[in-house]
Amino acid sequence: MRYVGWYPRRRGILEHLDRGTISLLDLAVHDFLCLIADHATGIAYASSEKIHALCPVEINARAIRRSLAKMERIRWIKRFCVRGRRGNYPILIARYFVRDASGNWLSVNADKTTDLGNIQFDAVHDAAFLTSRADREPVSEQVGELSGIQEGRFENSEPRVKTTQLTCSLRCADGWQFIEMQKSGSAKFLAVFDEAFADYKNESDVCAEKHACSCEQVAFLETVMDACKTQRVRYPPDLLALKKRLDSRASN
Repeated sequence: MRYVGWYPRRRGILEHLDRGTISLLDLAVHDFLCLIADHATGIAYASSEKIHALCPVEINARAIRRSLAKMERIRWIKRFCVRGRRGNYPILIARYFVRDASGNWLSVNADKTTDLGNIQFDAVHDAAFLTSRADREPVSEQVGELSGIQEGRFENSEPRVKTTQLTCSLRCADGWQFIEMQKSGSAKFLAVFDEAFADYKNESDVCAEKHACSCEQVAFLETVMDACKTQRVRYPPDLLALKKRLDSRASN
């Protein structure tokens, strides 16, 4: 696939990296979202699973979920998850630069946007930005060209499927209640499992903030399995069997 087009990005983001507000992984995830976003709205369709599939093996799925939750917490993105649905979902990128039909630069205002059908924008007044070389290019070359990955997304939008997830992790006493399974496994595994659930609940704080749960049993099971592989702890066969059943139901 041939990728064409570009998007404007300010180097000021490096100041956040220097201060430790974001990590290099956060920067990479944010850049990826910007690259696949609709050039006219600043909306990217993605998920932690989609991003993790493109990562090297040393980066686990939990790290990607944490990165997305962190960027939403610091208001760099705004996720529009739908409870009970898996797969890619709309992510609005705050302060994403777009151009209107007259060629004027606008910036996405994610805080004021509550409906994806009515994205809110702010006018861009930064003189350095407005007089950049990119701004002097003909408007037709700026806004009339989508990248190949955007075109592919519009033509081949992925169907959404229902998940078996019924309960938000924040409402569960422990991970076993969350996955609706009897406790099993070695003492070492149980310790890893409990730690993974505590981390998952911390990442799920966004559910309480948005009043819309995005917890997924499968995602949590992947977190547990990643932790077990990292710490070289064997997880019980029942756990893998449960994940396979959930994956099978989601694909039907």
